[in-house]
Amino acid sequence: MKRKVLYWCVASGLLICTAQPALATVFTDTYTTTGRYINNGAGTTSTLVAGGYKYGQAGDGVTKVSTITFDDWGYTGPNGTTGRQFVVNGTTGFDAAHVGQIQHVVTLRPDYLTPDATSTILGDYDNNPTYPNANMDGSANFYKWGYTGPGYDRPTSYAQVEAYRAKNYSSSSHVGSQFNNMNIDLAGNYSVAKNDMRFGYYDTFTYKTGSSAPVDTAARITFQPYAVSDATGWCGSVMASNPAAVEPMAGQLKFDFAFDVSIDGTLSGPNVVPGFEMRSWGTLNVNVWAGVDMQSFSSDAVVNNTDPNNTARWDVNADFANQVSFHGAGVIPDRVWATADSYEWVTDEYGDLVRQRKLNPDGTWAVTLVPQGTRDANGNLPVPYLNPFAGYAFILRADGIRLLDAMDFSAYPDTSNVLPGALANVQNLAPVPEPASMLLIGSGLAGLFAVKRRKSAASH
Repeated sequence: MKRKVLYWCVASGLLICTAQPALATVFTDTYTTTGRYINNGAGTTSTLVAGGYKYGQAGDGVTKVSTITFDDWGYTGPNGTTGRQFVVNGTTGFDAAHVGQIQHVVTLRPDYLTPDATSTILGDYDNNPTYPNANMDGSANFYKWGYTGPGYDRPTSYAQVEAYRAKNYSSSSHVGSQFNNMNIDLAGNYSVAKNDMRFGYYDTFTYKTGSSAPVDTAARITFQPYAVSDATGWCGSVMASNPAAVEPMAGQLKFDFAFDVSIDGTLSGPNVVPGFEMRSWGTLNVNVWAGVDMQSFSSDAVVNNTDPNNTARWDVNADFANQVSFHGAGVIPDRVWATADSYEWVTDEYGDLVRQRKLNPDGTWAVTLVPQGTRDANGNLPVPYLNPFAGYAFILRADGIRLLDAMDFSAYPDTSNVLPGALANVQNLAPVPEPASMLLIGSGLAGLFAVKRRKSAASH
């Protein structure tokens, strides 16, 4: 059992009780990556390149073992749910009949306070120039390249926070990513539709070291992720005294995503990643081989409502109320398995029927991923798809702000750790009594009035 030590702190006149987890668990994912040789021509030496993450390549190869680890800092979710589980213990998943809160999260411009280790970043495309000791707060790692995550301007006033809550971002000079309509049931299970997750465009690396001013560099290899499945997971806000309380909170989501890569303006085929895990706490360490190259990078996500300057990780501070950071890591697999209806047959210019990817209205792939060998209702087997950037590792991370849109006030009556005004524009989801219950209430009142009338008559 994980022991939680209670301590007290005062922030902005608010008395806050928080739980500091202990006894961390480290989860490890192991990947067997197989480099493959490319023949450079007669009389020359073959070149070992990346590839072969899950399924071996034909021909010569060198097999190496790679790992991605997640340190949970001792934090567990509702009912002790771990970072390896995406349904709250004791439940069967999201309960749409008992929604306790609705929130949305948007990414913000980095403040360079999150205590990520610095990293040496190479210029994308040709690995030139080199950016040593780069501050990686809010940035993504892709192979040995870096990208600063898209984010809205950080709000500087209460009015701007409330505008963001109303999804009005007109005051921002930048565009970030959005995770809207994040429903959480009373047990803590998440449900987020894929169309409510909108990633920004990764096209810039902002280089900053120490106290130096950040310098933007345009990328040659650019991409924009998009969700291809709904997300499930859990949120630790149900363990707090109130979803709007200034207390430590964290959570996680799991979903499939894809991204098209543009190289100097020319699109390559999409890369598809199943089972992406995105968390708002903990430490990630990536050590993945790509051919003869080791891809090594790490990240930390600061627990919600805590001061990122404090390396002890649990320093609740009202000045950082609702501020979050989140991250997720993975390796692009060699191949994924798409349902047959992820494709369509069309007639090409020669009159032949050819199969092509079915597209959404915005031009992204309308793909559905399934395990290998899974037949659909018509008996069709899934179709294998080969990823162009197979074997490349990544970390996606961002700073953000969590905005509570609605909650069941009757389920969370304790507002002792809620900042003044924080619930002013939050919709009340408290259930309305059913008609039968209203009749019972009405008949009960009528009975009370009848008793009073009888007593009144008896007194005369």
